[in-house]
Amino acid sequence: MISLKDIHKKVDRSFELGPISCHIEPGSIVALVGNNGAGKSTLFQLMMGLVKKEGGEIEYHFDDSSQKGWKQAIAYVPQTPLMYQGFTVAQLADFFEMSYPGWNRNEFHRLTSLFDLPLKKQVEKLSGGMQKKAMLSLTLARKSKVLFLDEPLAGVDFEGQEQMRDEMVRYMERADDQTILFATHSADEIRTLADYIMLMKDGQILSQYEKDGLIASWSRMWVAADSSAVKNIKGMVSVTRQGSLVECVTSDVLTVEQELKVVGASVTSVQPLELREILRIILKEETKSV
Repeated sequence: MISLKDIHKKVDRSFELGPISCHIEPGSIVALVGNNGAGKSTLFQLMMGLVKKEGGEIEYHFDDSSQKGWKQAIAYVPQTPLMYQGFTVAQLADFFEMSYPGWNRNEFHRLTSLFDLPLKKQVEKLSGGMQKKAMLSLTLARKSKVLFLDEPLAGVDFEGQEQMRDEMVRYMERADDQTILFATHSADEIRTLADYIMLMKDGQILSQYEKDGLIASWSRMWVAADSSAVKNIKGMVSVTRQGSLVECVTSDVLTVEQELKVVGASVTSVQPLELREILRIILKEETKSV
């Protein structure tokens, strides 16, 4: 649905985004994950045409892929709605209705009622969490095919997070090719929402993973063996002596278990890794090779 080919942008003297090449599959929810300053917000702005790229191509595969067509097909909720300061939520609703054909006022009112939003209050006078709810309400009332969300649940109360997650799922159920790309620092959001994970560091896409497969392939195991006998096994990420046992972290549990049998090592226990630990290790290890 959306393809990026070698796009790059020099942001300032100390930071350059790209070159980035990736493909966002239709019908999927993709989590964009990276440290602060990785370039996630800049990437969203490039894909929305809000800032000009310096090279590369962005291709939009919609029925109408003209500039007007793809801008109607893609909706974006920024991390902070700076451009909407000074307007009330009700005024923004009027603006969205004029700007986006098919904008659904009934859907907007359903969402603002769900989130208990004050329509006559200016956006900048709302709390950060209420601003997120207001922008999501305005955006979900559009007839978009793709939704870009920059840290959508950050600063939102627990009940609001649950409601917003439910609305993201509801958005995906509109059609088989509905797509969401969202930036987050929360492993819980990734685990409950994402189909795929895209890891970003220092302006680069490091890797992409299918979430369930990634979680299933990583584990921590304790092995009765000599450290030197197991440390070079393919898929072994770390090996640490813990008393009479060796603690091993692996990114390919099935291969490692087979290889451990070959060298005569005995696995005493296996424990799955939390997703946040997996992502932390991958970002640390892959950064070394960038």
